[in-house]
Order: sequence, then structure tokens, then C-alpha cells
Amino acid sequence: MVPIRHAVNNSIHNVFTTRIVPRYSSRQSAGQTDGGTAGASTGTASTSGATSPGSTPAAGAGAAADPAADFKALFGHATQAGSSTPAPAAAIPANPTVESVFGPNPYITNAGGSGPNGITYGYNPIYFATQATAQKLAQMYGGTVVEMNAITPSGPFQQNQKNQMIQFPNGNIVNAGNLAAYYSRGWSQEKVDRAIRDEINGISS
Repeated sequence: MVPIRHAVNNSIHNVFTTRIVPRYSSRQSAGQTDGGTAGASTGTASTSGATSPGSTPAAGAGAAADPAADFKALFGHATQAGSSTPAPAAAIPANPTVESVFGPNPYITNAGGSGPNGITYGYNPIYFATQATAQKLAQMYGGTVVEMNAITPSGPFQQNQKNQMIQFPNGNIVNAGNLAAYYSRGWSQEKVDRAIRDEINGISS
């Protein structure tokens, strides 16, 4: 009996074919493996050659310089070299006061006088400098101390204390208390000296 090959059987046989796995020789496998390894090594070398952000490249590596490092090299050292501790400012001398120049008691504190019928009264101490204050002013500005009743030279009213006056070479006589009072105005020494000189020379300011 002759077997009959039907078309359906041939189609099914052609669809379900056995998978053919290619076989390579040992030389081809080794070549492929070596090539893959070499490629991987090349990729690793190229990757390791890149510089991560913020890292400093090794000397002679040929990598691009770090901009931040260049900036510090240009300006960092110059700033440190130029910086120095500033010299302290010169102290400005304090303005003189009447106490700092003539001591704690530049005036007579109980200056007063008397009048008819037993009347008593007090004077403004600014017109009654102590003798020590007058002597220092005469030494500072060139004069001679003289005592006199400058407020009530005559009449029914009498001073209990004399005024300390300073006579200068130009002939002017000035109350020492008035001159000392310039030191109580909070002025600089230069301004006080100028005002006293004007007073001595009879120049009104």
C-alpha cells in the first residue's frame, strides 16, 4: 500500500520546526570573549579618565583645570597677603573741663556780702575763683594775680571775699573766675585758648 502525504500534514510539519542552535568553534568564542572584555576595559578606562565635579585632576593628567581652584589661585593668595590688622585710630583727647584743669574746687563756694540794716546775700561763685585757680591762669596766659573788691569797690554794700583778678602785660585786668568759666563750656582746648585770648585783649566775640 502506498502512503499518501497530505498537504495539511506538510504544512504542520513546516510550521513546527526544531530550533537550530548555531555552534561556534572554540577560536571564535575566545575571540568574541576577548573583544568584549577589551571593549569593556576600554569603556572603563575612558570613564575613569573623566573628572567628577569638584575633584582636582591629577597633575599631568591633561584634564581641564578646576575654575574654582584657578579663582582661588588668582585672588585668594593676594587677599591673604594684602590683609593686615589695621592700626588703631589715634585717641581723640577729651575736651577739658574746669575741674580737670583747676581741680575739684575751682571757685569759692560761700562767696557773699552784706548791706545796710544787716542784709546779707550771696554772690555767684563764678566771679570768685580761688587763689590757686587764679595763679594757674596767670601762669598759663602770662599775667599777675591781684586781689580787689571788683563788684562793690565802695558804698554801703561790702564783699566778704575779694575777687581774684589777673593783670596782663597790655594793662587789662580780668576776673580770674570769668576766664576759668570758659573751661566749663565743653569746648576744645584750642577754642578755649582763643576765647581767653580775646578776653584778655578786650575783643568781644
